[in-house]
Amino acid sequence: MANLRKNNVDNSGLTIEASLGPEKLVPTGEVWQRDFRSMRRHACGEQFVRGLLTRTIDYEELAQEDFSRFHVREAAVAGLYLTETVHPSGYRIPKHAHEVESLYLLLAGSLTEQFGHENVERRADELIFTPADKPHSNVFQERGGRCLIIELHPTVLSRVCEWGGLPTDLKSFRGQPAWLARRLYNEFRSGAAISPLVVEGLVLEMFGEICRQPGPLRSSRSQRKATQAREFLDAAFSQPVSLADIAQAVDVHPIYLARVFRQTYRCSVGEYLRRRRVDFVCLQLSGSDKPLAEIASEAGFCDQAHLTRTFHRLTGFTPGQYRLARRS
Repeated sequence: MANLRKNNVDNSGLTIEASLGPEKLVPTGEVWQRDFRSMRRHACGEQFVRGLLTRTIDYEELAQEDFSRFHVREAAVAGLYLTETVHPSGYRIPKHAHEVESLYLLLAGSLTEQFGHENVERRADELIFTPADKPHSNVFQERGGRCLIIELHPTVLSRVCEWGGLPTDLKSFRGQPAWLARRLYNEFRSGAAISPLVVEGLVLEMFGEICRQPGPLRSSRSQRKATQAREFLDAAFSQPVSLADIAQAVDVHPIYLARVFRQTYRCSVGEYLRRRRVDFVCLQLSGSDKPLAEIASEAGFCDQAHLTRTFHRLTGFTPGQYRLARRS
């Protein structure tokens, strides 16, 4: 295959011009990989297409091709495997199926998806749910395509299924689910340490929309549960917590909590926790001479560099600039 090339462009479009290679590769943990490799193998194909997705089933004869050349970045976090891919104009992904339920957000470009006897056109900012074991193929159109692929670990899938039924066929979403997927992509590519709580919250919100339950969430009970969750976060903001931990503490389903929290506070649970930590840092910078590394540890950040990146993103200042401004 000819050497693929791509340009750095914004999310509004995509061309394939500059040398294609991983921009940032975050290796997956050994435990995560063992979990997927130990899953049931299917009778059809049983071929592990390395570099395309974590695990797929081949329904066609594939040339021995290194699909990892299409990967821009990848990460395993919060029970998800995230992969960003770029494909050139006219490229065809042969007929295949996924061993796990997955979603992909078409970030830029366009493609034709074929499943069964149907051909469906997919456009930018479209979020597509793909059930396991559904054979399909993809052909990227004149501008190529950039995708964020989200594969679900079985533990995440079981939590989603407790909330509501998933689609049984390929299904496309726009609006709120696609907006949440774009937020997830921005978190993924931010360059900062990925927050498992932010990612988990966004994904469960997304599935809360996809598997929407009937009836309004705005009620006195919803408000009370959101308030209880906020109080939990205020008390434990420096501790590593998951959405499941918080939901258990306030006695609701994690997807329900993710939805009512955003409706009440206009942000996700993870985003609130991040802001709460930055508020604590602001107080420490204003009223103490503690080293930044010590403040970072007390606030729950991984390290000083993580604190600095997050603080600058939310305030527009570095911690040093903020401390100097508050004391001048």
